[in-house]
Amino acid sequence: MEKKDFVDYYNFSFSSMIQINSIFPNYFEQLGFKDILIRYSELGTKSQQVQHRMEMAFLNSIKIQLRKFYINYTNYTYERGRIIFSFNKDDIQLACYILIFTPGVFSISPIYKTNSDLEYIIKKTISFVSKILKPTQSIGINVRILKKDFPHSSKEISLKCFNKILSLFKNNNKISFNLHNPDLKIYIEIRDKFAYIYSLKLKGFFPGLPIEKQRISPAICLYRPNDFYAMIRIIQRGQHILPIIFKLRNINYYSNLTSLWQILKINYPISEFYAIELDIRSLLEKYKKLFKEEICLFCRYIRFRSIILIKTIQKKYILKLIRKDNLFIKKDSNILYEIPKKHIKTRFLRGIVDGEGEGIYCPNNPIIWKQNLMFDEIIIQPNISITKEEILNHFQIWIESINNFRELILQESNLNKNQDKIYYFKNFNLIYNENIFNYKICDFKSESSVDMFNNEEILKSFQKKLENIKNLDEQIINILYQGKLTKIF
Repeated sequence: MEKKDFVDYYNFSFSSMIQINSIFPNYFEQLGFKDILIRYSELGTKSQQVQHRMEMAFLNSIKIQLRKFYINYTNYTYERGRIIFSFNKDDIQLACYILIFTPGVFSISPIYKTNSDLEYIIKKTISFVSKILKPTQSIGINVRILKKDFPHSSKEISLKCFNKILSLFKNNNKISFNLHNPDLKIYIEIRDKFAYIYSLKLKGFFPGLPIEKQRISPAICLYRPNDFYAMIRIIQRGQHILPIIFKLRNINYYSNLTSLWQILKINYPISEFYAIELDIRSLLEKYKKLFKEEICLFCRYIRFRSIILIKTIQKKYILKLIRKDNLFIKKDSNILYEIPKKHIKTRFLRGIVDGEGEGIYCPNNPIIWKQNLMFDEIIIQPNISITKEEILNHFQIWIESINNFRELILQESNLNKNQDKIYYFKNFNLIYNENIFNYKICDFKSESSVDMFNNEEILKSFQKKLENIKNLDEQIINILYQGKLTKIF
């Protein structure tokens, strides 16, 4: 392997775990890892009380993710911004994959864990290096000491380790020590009760905040790719989401786009995921002659007004939908959560997540609609500065990575005859299509050729027509109660 293949490999964000083996053939098999170091970033900026609360939420997210994909951990520890989970070595590679998709994970490293005695640290380091260091490579050893009153300095430990490595490769005079730009960089971190050694840093796909219990935002979903992207970005910021799917065409039309739910399946730490489906086509059909020039404005008004009305009766409404179809919903779904030693509650809805952004409006329009013209409501637009091309690029990376992961887990499951994993991932597949932004999302089209979203006259005319409709809220509420809770996964 050429030297350029090793430059900064240890700080690279892998688009798939398959790429690890292109850097180190059989990396996991050779080193026999049993522990994974998990880092988070933003939690460290919070107050001690908030940080502890978020750490508990973060640990819970990790446990749910591992349980969801049938990966068993044997133990875990956490202190000072570091969490270490222990596994059986057969599960370590799959666990790495799950963890880099978990919200709040900044990066992870498969590690060798040992006690904090210097002799054991050097012995483990030599064992680690001997399996991956090539005869022509330079090596750097970075030592970080967090143990109080440790009798040795970082420089002293790194020099002792390097001298041992030189004696191991005594017949080779091409190995050199290079701390700043080595071919292979080894990290040693010494803490109060243990130390660990690693060489690989895998960056998380969704760094940010862990998801907390109470937070949930309703998210508009018209099966536009930007709707999915907005939901993913909200999850990354520590929010639960409740998609409100507005049916504007036959659902089968969106078959290629429905597979995008699988991205949330792998990165959203819940065991069950529900959405509310509302069919607003009858209302649009009823008033399309009245709003022939402003039908897009009317459609958008109905969508936002529907969510506002849901929020005013949210607990009553969601419980009625659950009872209507006799659903049994788990406590760690996106709808319900459990207060220990008390009871199960519905999450509190706040804000509205809207997937529109730069160049990705409905209809395509470069100027944003004056969203608060008729609503005094918090509207969250995560895509406000994101282009179609950027979203498409992210989807391509995620879909390629998840499909590779599917092949990896099915291969491992078939070898171990794990029927649970085989059944779970049998239909777990994403379809990537470069034309996903070109789908016609509805059968209704405004007859106006002007910029209706920024035209004061049209907006005033639209408001007058709205005022002349009697009992519009009652008609919308009727549609709400005809809706249903749909289990996405």
